[in-house]
Amino acid sequence: MRAFGGQKVGAWAPPLLTLGLLLPLAVSAHDGAPSLLDVPLAQAIQSVMPEPALGLFLLMNHLGQRGLVALYGGATVLALLLLRRRWEGLAVLVGLLFSMTNSLAKELVARPRPDADLVEVRASVGGQFGFPSGDTQLFTIFFGLLFVLAPRITSSAKLSLALRTLAGAMVALVGPARVALGVHWPSDVLGGYLLGGFILWGLMAVYRRLAG
Repeated sequence: MRAFGGQKVGAWAPPLLTLGLLLPLAVSAHDGAPSLLDVPLAQAIQSVMPEPALGLFLLMNHLGQRGLVALYGGATVLALLLLRRRWEGLAVLVGLLFSMTNSLAKELVARPRPDADLVEVRASVGGQFGFPSGDTQLFTIFFGLLFVLAPRITSSAKLSLALRTLAGAMVALVGPARVALGVHWPSDVLGGYLLGGFILWGLMAVYRRLAG
């Protein structure tokens, strides 16, 4: 396949597809109303959520708070630097910084969070806007980086598998958790995954070019 900008054309398919899905979704969310499937999907997710999962989802909700993000994110970067994984540490640091773009995206789209008359709101969160989901975007970037970089962070196959299992679970669970807690519509979560995935792809493309 032909090269474009030093990379094969096919390598650009994931980010282009991501943007192709994200932009119309954001435009649709800009009218402020939930999408056609948002309400029934959110209600269905809340109805099947087992009670023991609520505690886990609330814990994940706390992990999205800025103070805690700075704490565990900074600790991760420091640990990677101490392990002489400078490129990996830099990738995580830049990823955390890019996760802050969520506030701007929320202001641009300006879609309100779910109405308590339509779903049960089970957690308190900051900010009135919900698209795209900030926690979903953050977890996709941060834990997504840990998932991809695990084999380079540690030479132990068992530790790499454990890290990937934890990171993958966090990315997979954060979306349903946000909907189950009633703080985001499913389309907010999809937007968070798409924006986070786009940033993650960009970071990994740069990382591979610099770190080899």
